[in-house]
Amino acid sequence: MSRWHTHCDNPDIFVDKALPQCRNCGKSPSTSDVAPPEHAPPPPWTVPPDEEAGQLNLRWPACVPYRAIPWTDDRFSDLGFAWLYSNSLVDSRSLDYAEMTLAPTEVPESSLSTVYPRRLGSEEFRLIILKPPQHPDDPVHLTLETYHRDNCPDYEATSYCWGGEEGDNSLSDHVFVGPHWDIILTTRNCRSMLQYLRPRRGLRTVWVDAICINQNDVIERGDQVAAMEKTYRRCMRLVVYLGADVVQRSNDDIYPIRRDLDQLYQASTSLSDLLHRRYFSRVWAIQELILAPSAIIPLKKMEFRTRIPDTDLSMIDWDNTAAPWFYWAVSYQERQDIELAGVLNSSWNCQASDPRDKVFGVFGLLHHRDRRALQPDYTITLAHTKIGTWSYILFKHRNPEVLLSGRGNATPVPPYPSWVPEWS
Repeated sequence: MSRWHTHCDNPDIFVDKALPQCRNCGKSPSTSDVAPPEHAPPPPWTVPPDEEAGQLNLRWPACVPYRAIPWTDDRFSDLGFAWLYSNSLVDSRSLDYAEMTLAPTEVPESSLSTVYPRRLGSEEFRLIILKPPQHPDDPVHLTLETYHRDNCPDYEATSYCWGGEEGDNSLSDHVFVGPHWDIILTTRNCRSMLQYLRPRRGLRTVWVDAICINQNDVIERGDQVAAMEKTYRRCMRLVVYLGADVVQRSNDDIYPIRRDLDQLYQASTSLSDLLHRRYFSRVWAIQELILAPSAIIPLKKMEFRTRIPDTDLSMIDWDNTAAPWFYWAVSYQERQDIELAGVLNSSWNCQASDPRDKVFGVFGLLHHRDRRALQPDYTITLAHTKIGTWSYILFKHRNPEVLLSGRGNATPVPPYPSWVPEWS
């Protein structure tokens, strides 16, 4: 992130030849400020390396009764991890789910910036305000506003593939934020989506995870992921952006033709072809599309509502599509809470930039009791995430069937216990 516009108390920015400039102080960003970095930095989040065998120090989720076995115990020295016991000194059934939260963590100074001056409160979230550009080629500029979830304007949520159809996750493009036009880096696909979302007139209020959440603050990121169910369920509608290669912006005086998804042939495509897009292999898309009250998918110069009449739904062999879960997103049936082991089995082949999100990314679909117990924690490792999830299923759901998916007598892969499913 970069603030190029310093020492100006009253910024008045205009765009000249696709470059912002201040009328009051005459300053504009340098070429190096706005040029794509020669070596694009990786995404701001990192996955901590798995601990060594015997050093897991398991603590997540808090309702699972962990007990460490001394490393010198010959019975377990070849496996090297903290074991779980149903007869633990802690009775997992007596724990209060409302108290299962981690102790407050100090906000690292390095995670704050001119764009994110403070961490969001537990019931707060940020929204993006977009204005019409003077010219279609103008750079993307937005304003971030913070609201309480129970006192906020109508907004649209977004659903998209971070790296686009090509899987380019590099932070190679920039957008400008706030009155000083601070620069933040994002992916090409995210910037392209923001360009598409800019309104023709008035203001457009949207929520985009990569920008509305401070990705450098693992505590805020975990809190906001835990509240995803609220974010998507309470939005006005969801906009699914599939990429600039299939989405075209109409002229300002022509609005997109709107149809239901059973009329995809008008965009010269089919549902089968659509579901083979990289977006539909993305784990986050599942809960985003299922939770939102309504959704649209822009294609070419059209917009398709994600609804298919029941008579047509029954004619589709969903199990043989690229995204069987999409049935729940397009049907008129009321969504039921989903059992954790089942949704993990159905979604594990989906993709996520952060492998821990293969677990965290489906929490919004669960029963509220499970959501309260399973708070996403981006400070833990992938091994900790997997072991904690399957431990929860064993101890809280009393579901021994998950053991059938374990490694069993296969060669142990430290630091994973033999009963944790071997899912890559």
